[in-house]
Amino acid sequence: MNLDNAAGRLGATHVLAGAIRKQGDRVHVEATVTDLATRLASGGFSGDLATAQLSTLPVSLAGVVTSSFHLSTVVPARVAAEALPLYLRAVALLRRDNSSYQPTLRLLEEASKLDSSSPLIQASFAEAWLQAFRASRDARWLRLAEERQPVRKPRRHGQLAQRN
Repeated sequence: MNLDNAAGRLGATHVLAGAIRKQGDRVHVEATVTDLATRLASGGFSGDLATAQLSTLPVSLAGVVTSSFHLSTVVPARVAAEALPLYLRAVALLRRDNSSYQPTLRLLEEASKLDSSSPLIQASFAEAWLQAFRASRDARWLRLAEERQPVRKPRRHGQLAQRN
């Protein structure tokens, strides 16, 4: 559906459009919210995601929509109830000192098995890997963080959108 059809047939004021493509073992995702009155992009997301991260995509897209409409409430990041005790223990260890990354990572692995879509758990992994790197200077921890986290290229408010 082109932008004029979206405005006319659906009465839409904005359109969320996107594209995906496989790049090796990752998936490249691009999404843009376009204001139909001005034809300008009011928000966007671009990232390379590992297949294990695809379940976090709805949260990312919801964030694009809420920021495009300047909503004061964003979609809250949650941890499933069954994973919450493990997650909270892991976060407590992260905050306690700079050397508890091994038990933290074990707790996060268990929490991730129970809730693989929580962006909070995924962010805590990155924090624990950085803690592990600082403690050990072993570059594999940085590689893990880079492989697990999406590479985001934010778009500026008002960037010109492509017409269909």
